[in-house]
Amino acid sequence: EECFRRISGVLWTDSHFQVSTNKLTFIDLLPRLQEKTTLYTRVARGVEQRCPNMQRVFMDWLKETHELHDKQVKFMRYQSSIKRSDVALKRMQAPWATFESIEWDNKTFKKGQLVRIHRVVPVVYGRIKRFLLFGDHEEGEVFATGGEVEIAQEPQSLYNDTRVFPLSKLDRSCTTKAVEESIAEEELKLPAKLELKFPDGNAIKNNAKLPCDSILGAMDVEILNGFDEPMSKLVGERQKQLMVEQRIVHHTHSGDKDIVKLCSRHGGKKWAYWFGAVEFRSTGSYTLFLQAVVGTDQGSSLSVASLPSVKLKFTVTEGKPTKFSVGVLDGPFRIGKPFQV
Repeated sequence: EECFRRISGVLWTDSHFQVSTNKLTFIDLLPRLQEKTTLYTRVARGVEQRCPNMQRVFMDWLKETHELHDKQVKFMRYQSSIKRSDVALKRMQAPWATFESIEWDNKTFKKGQLVRIHRVVPVVYGRIKRFLLFGDHEEGEVFATGGEVEIAQEPQSLYNDTRVFPLSKLDRSCTTKAVEESIAEEELKLPAKLELKFPDGNAIKNNAKLPCDSILGAMDVEILNGFDEPMSKLVGERQKQLMVEQRIVHHTHSGDKDIVKLCSRHGGKKWAYWFGAVEFRSTGSYTLFLQAVVGTDQGSSLSVASLPSVKLKFTVTEGKPTKFSVGVLDGPFRIGKPFQV
């Protein structure tokens, strides 16, 4: 398949075939070739041979020429010979020679270089890990066709995957700068921040002071990417679900105590990530943590530190003083210890 993009030649005919006025195209060649009655012959060393299946003869010739003479890639800096478990055919699993670099069309590609893989959907960006060539090759430098490239897909914070592609899919015209810009744009698809809303009121701000028996309003949390677009799952092939964890910690003399610890899934069209209202009856210092996490049953290459979070500190103080009056009291009166109602 790759050979057809590079094959060129000259077609000689006699006066039996009509050509256009500018002599650049044939007028009746294609209909004649498609006729079932057309006979083909080939001349090998001066001897004419009848060819009932010209298509097969041509493909056999092309394959032989490709394998013997079409040496377009120079594999350099041989590393080792390996067996590959990712290849389906058992006879093709070994031996595979690995190389650190190649030279192709006067361009050098080497280990650690950022590259673009095209003719795939979607387009893939990555960093070269090594080059693979089937067969026993220990000469150090080998001229060959085909081969494969193994890359660490970028950005790694999004994919964390190693993939192998045929060398024919390596974009030789793409510059390192263009790849870096594309990777930076890909990273904008990652979760970047949390947007916090209090649809029922009773909002809270950082370092706020709340009187005792106050209610922290219900929260609707949205995860936004670098484009400020809401998201509920990671981009990429796996599309892992995102969740939001809520923790409210009470800081006491005896240590920190979680009074609320919840994890919310996305609510669809009605809301994003919903958390109910909370009432505070004890005075002291508190911290509200909101953390985006990946579904616990799916695992992820993203660390918690790389996912967005919100941290709000607040203090719950004594309740507001209440004024009341006491009527006439009948004796006798007794002295007792004060107490709180």
